[in-house]
Amino acid sequence: MTLIAVGTELGAISAVNYLVQNANSFDVAVMALGVVSGPFDGSHPLSVAVNRARAAGIFWVNAAGNYAQRHWEGAWADRDRDGFGEFTGGGQEYVSLNLTAGSTFDAYLSWTKRG
Repeated sequence: MTLIAVGTELGAISAVNYLVQNANSFDVAVMALGVVSGPFDGSHPLSVAVNRARAAGIFWVNAAGNYAQRHWEGAWADRDRDGFGEFTGGGQEYVSLNLTAGSTFDAYLSWTKRG
C-alpha cells in the first residue's frame, strides 16, 4: 500500500500522474478530496488526469458526500420563463441561508449545457 498526501488540486494532479507513470505497480486508487471547482463536465484538469489513470488500468474510487447537506444539484428549469432558474419543483428561485454575524459563506456556481 502506498499513501500519497496532497493539499492542492495541482498536488492531486501530480499524484495521479505519478500513478499513471507507475501503473504497473498500482491496481486501485482511492481519493477523498474536498475541492469544489469547475467545470464539472469532465474537462477539469483533475478529471482529465483521473481518466488517464482509468485508461491505464487503475481502478479509481472517489469518496462521495463530503459536502453532505451543504450542496444543491439539479437540472436547469425555468418553468415561469422569467430567466431565473428554479431550485425546486415548486418554482423557488433562491436558496435560503441562515448565517450568524461574523460567519462566512462561499458559493460556487457551475452550469453545463447538455443537448
